[in-house]
Amino acid sequence: MKKTLLKTALILLLVNILFLNKASSQQYMHINKKDGTVIEIAIADIQKLTFDLTVAIQQYPEIAQKLIKIKTSPNPSTNYFMLDYSVKEAGEVLIEIFSLQGVLVSSISEGYISPGENQRRIDIQNLKTGTYLCRVRQNNEFVTQKIIVKK
Repeated sequence: MKKTLLKTALILLLVNILFLNKASSQQYMHINKKDGTVIEIAIADIQKLTFDLTVAIQQYPEIAQKLIKIKTSPNPSTNYFMLDYSVKEAGEVLIEIFSLQGVLVSSISEGYISPGENQRRIDIQNLKTGTYLCRVRQNNEFVTQKIIVKK
């Protein structure tokens, strides 16, 4: 009788650990919107979306071909960084630097750019030490990359 009760208790403990605690261990990301509302997204859902996007680009390479590609170096930077970017279509190009708070700290109009590789030296002497976002925008599409400024 004692062995049966012990086995039952052990089984219930294992079920609790394996199944019931899984639901409570779900991790969430909270996004605070400007209007005060909070959006809660499960990390697993974000990972699935990332996977789905990766698979979609592999299955439909024409999507990837339309994307703007950017690279910054050196990163971290002190006084300037080189921005290498390529565009697949002709159009107006705008380079913007944002603080992590979303404040636009610099904007550079590249004008009308033909498809191909481009390079631009970006002066960041006036920026304080911190992390910023460099965004290249063309034809209502944009790509963003993190840049780190160290003084």
